[in-house]
Amino acid sequence: MLSEITQDNVLMALDDAIYAFRRTVKSSEPIKDITDLPNAFLVVHKQLPIIFQVLESMQKNLSNDQPTEELKESYAAVSQLAEICRKQALYMQSIFNSVTSSNDNVSKLERYRTVVLKSEDHVKIEAVVQNLIEEAIKVAVAPLVEDDLIEQLKDCEAEISEVEASLDLEEKSKGEMVMTNYGSGYQFLHKGKGHQNHCSGGWQFTGDNATNNFPPMPAR
Repeated sequence: MLSEITQDNVLMALDDAIYAFRRTVKSSEPIKDITDLPNAFLVVHKQLPIIFQVLESMQKNLSNDQPTEELKESYAAVSQLAEICRKQALYMQSIFNSVTSSNDNVSKLERYRTVVLKSEDHVKIEAVVQNLIEEAIKVAVAPLVEDDLIEQLKDCEAEISEVEASLDLEEKSKGEMVMTNYGSGYQFLHKGKGHQNHCSGGWQFTGDNATNNFPPMPAR
């Protein structure tokens, strides 16, 4: 049988979530000045502080020395929301750090793609925030959260649900290839991402949209 969640338990969970989310909001600040990222990043940057305010509102209203039975009944749901927010805040930090770090050799979008593909569920940034907002709306009711914040959450849900996907996970990376030579001569080996093309005779040049095969060169 699960132990009962106490006021101290829920306040500790909220404290951890707020700490993580504060760092996430801060790490998203440079996003507003970056012009070559999908629009979803700007929408997320704008909405994160609202989720943060909801967590703070819950913490404040649950800190009452004499909580009502109504507030006590919310402890389990709030603790669960806080843990989700904490975990996703850390994931979003890794995304923001990847696109704001200095690395001229790899595009911001490719760095973002790498973080998403390394994650357990391959969740894009807008999907993370949409899920957090939907979960928050289920829990954020008066007197736990102020009415104006509840309305802002609903507005955020409508906006994030319409945002264009930030990443096409089906799209293949450009400019990465494998060349394998079955005859004599040089062999180029590529162990990264991308296509691998085999040709048993002659020359083969393969792009994303076309393959050109050339016969063997005539003997001199």
